[in-house]
Amino acid sequence: MLVAGVQMACVVDKTANLEKADSYMRQAAARGARLVVLQELFGTRFFPASVDAANFRLAEGDDGPTMTLMRGLARSLNVWVAAGLFERDREIAGRHFNSQLIVAPDGQIAGRYRKTFIPLRRRNNERYYFTPGNLGVPVFEIEELRVAFNICYDRHFPELARIAALQGAHLLCYPTAALADVGRVNTWQAEMISRAGENVFYVMGVGRCGMEDERTYSGQSIIVDPCGTVLASLSVEDEGLVMADISASAVEEARIDYAHLRDLRADVYRRLLELTEPENIGIVTAPQREGVIA
Repeated sequence: MLVAGVQMACVVDKTANLEKADSYMRQAAARGARLVVLQELFGTRFFPASVDAANFRLAEGDDGPTMTLMRGLARSLNVWVAAGLFERDREIAGRHFNSQLIVAPDGQIAGRYRKTFIPLRRRNNERYYFTPGNLGVPVFEIEELRVAFNICYDRHFPELARIAALQGAHLLCYPTAALADVGRVNTWQAEMISRAGENVFYVMGVGRCGMEDERTYSGQSIIVDPCGTVLASLSVEDEGLVMADISASAVEEARIDYAHLRDLRADVYRRLLELTEPENIGIVTAPQREGVIA
């Protein structure tokens, strides 16, 4: 299956961002792509760089302008689409997620992934906006492929990639909006290659590029095969498509030679769980605080 990632710079005008995405998606479909993946929060500038309650007006539901366009394009182009969204919770008012919604070629929403790990850094205030994902790491049947998603910061927690692999994923996609800082621009490709090689499946990283205020985004969209070979990539600066032909059979064949999943040991994972219990890493839970009755 031919897959494509859209790397683009974003501006304040959401309509302009959606129009740009529309153009790239049409190019991808014309070149034969069956799955088109857009970057994290592609419809807006990276608003979590600041704390501003007005930004909550950017949140949308499944019937907002972003997903209305994505559903229409999936249907008219006959492709699968994975689109980043500042998702307004349908059930609990005031709750929002950083999500990737999957749209089938009939225009129906086939599923969603919600970013699991929400960062808080000097230039990233996502915890002000987003609730941690509550859907686990679902694996979606996209024609002959089984595809999973992590979003940006999730890549620093390789346990999620391992979960996707153990649930049968052939491809793990990382929609991203990472800054071109030391520690990001220098490690991104190595991380994508590592996640692919560790789990013996394909990895596609789809990055934001361009400058927003004083922040430069790292681009470098990439597709890596199950043996860690880079199949396609873009630079930090370039907008465009990263594309490669991938197959489920290549994953299955590679895992005969590289049997990492066969050699997993449950006892090692049990130790990991022990070490990450709150009391072992210095986290005090509410019932344990002095004066609090459980």
